[in-house]
Amino acid sequence: MLKILVPSLIACACSISSALAACNYPLDAIREDYDDLATFPFVKNIAQTVTAQIQASPSFEINYTALSHQVAQDTLASKGPFGDIAIPSTGIVVLEMTQSIPAPTPTAPGAIWSYPQVLLDLGTQNPKGFENYILVTFTIINGGMAPQPRPQLIVSAQGTGERFATTVQKIPLTLPLSNYRFGLYLNQDRKKIGVAVNGTDYGYFSHTLFTRHISKIAVKLGLSEGKIQATDPIVGKTIDFSLITDASLMSHIYPKGTMDMCGTVI
Repeated sequence: MLKILVPSLIACACSISSALAACNYPLDAIREDYDDLATFPFVKNIAQTVTAQIQASPSFEINYTALSHQVAQDTLASKGPFGDIAIPSTGIVVLEMTQSIPAPTPTAPGAIWSYPQVLLDLGTQNPKGFENYILVTFTIINGGMAPQPRPQLIVSAQGTGERFATTVQKIPLTLPLSNYRFGLYLNQDRKKIGVAVNGTDYGYFSHTLFTRHISKIAVKLGLSEGKIQATDPIVGKTIDFSLITDASLMSHIYPKGTMDMCGTVI
């Protein structure tokens, strides 16, 4: 069972040496990357925390994305999807994300849906020349229907190139959808993927047994909104994502020896 860690922003009054020692994932795509990908960057992108402000979108859809420059370039060059950060090949590797969606729920048919993704690169090539990979997506849909259905987190793991059965796990959530923390842990020895939400460990996916070690990962934070009227009370509210990759910022209880993606034991 995992302990709940309340997320916080990093007001970095850190020394240069401690900053260099941090285990960070580079959400460093540039404006040209977003233009070429036909998406918008988040309003703020500081210390692996990104923010978007809900806008009126009565007849169109707005998409926000945060990703690395390398992943953006690979995508534009049709070279991917590839991972861009190497992780330890043995033991259990963990990363976490927090998400806060403001109240109230958008008035139907307005909706907000978030879909942070972690790509697990198995480092082998299939006959088409692409890397074999597993894509894990955390999806929350807020609004879109009347009456509003019970919210849930849909965690899907879809494999490519390997003998891997697509798995979908649905986890009930409660309103408001604020301060949710998702944990994704990768057991390189047992070759399994597990998930935890807000301190509850939901264990390993039943069919997510991969046949090779995960060599690299890539992360993309995604958010979309649509059909939100200008008079909707949610207009102007903000949504926050935080990506947690450094062992010093994780206080869940994990098996002895569990590491962050840089190999530092938690």
